[in-house]
Amino acid sequence: MAQLFTWIWALALSIPQYGTAESQVTLEVTGLLCNPNCRIGEECGVRISIGRMEKEKIMNARYRLLRFLLIFVGCVNFVAVPAVLTPWESSASILTYLGVKGVPGSVSHPIMEYWLVVMIAFSLVVGYLFLVAGINPTRHRGIVSILGYGWIFIGPIVGWHGLRLQIPPYPLYADLGLCLIPGPLIVWLARGRYCQDARVDRH
Repeated sequence: MAQLFTWIWALALSIPQYGTAESQVTLEVTGLLCNPNCRIGEECGVRISIGRMEKEKIMNARYRLLRFLLIFVGCVNFVAVPAVLTPWESSASILTYLGVKGVPGSVSHPIMEYWLVVMIAFSLVVGYLFLVAGINPTRHRGIVSILGYGWIFIGPIVGWHGLRLQIPPYPLYADLGLCLIPGPLIVWLARGRYCQDARVDRH
């Protein structure tokens, strides 16, 4: 599991990031012109530049964490790929190998297996949306909060039915953690202001 976290974090940092630094230049110039105690060409511009750089470090950290969470949730959803491509018996053996207890070897009725596979396919679509949003959260800012709220919505459903059906602590607590930790963080980070690590040549 630790290796999975490390791989996803490396993936989030390696994917190219897009954007410009026009807002950064505007911030610096505006600060120089609007400060009545500052004479252009003196130390004021340096102080503003340093403050801007510190603020950008914080925003970039938020941006990288947001990307990591989105890509992580997307990869979690894609764990269900074998259940779509293989019969339930094979998927059950995989889940048992991963340590999930009480997995039935077969589904009681074909229509139940059909609905299960359809729901898993929807899960893969959701995972795809998370991955797309994670590659460039700025471009897809409009859906990031929606994905976060949707992920939070799943949490109480998992908890209620997990307790009702007396699901073992694993995978119940793991599923609850996957919903109730990344979901609120994604919503919080998406509502904040963040920028990207874009290198722009200024001439």
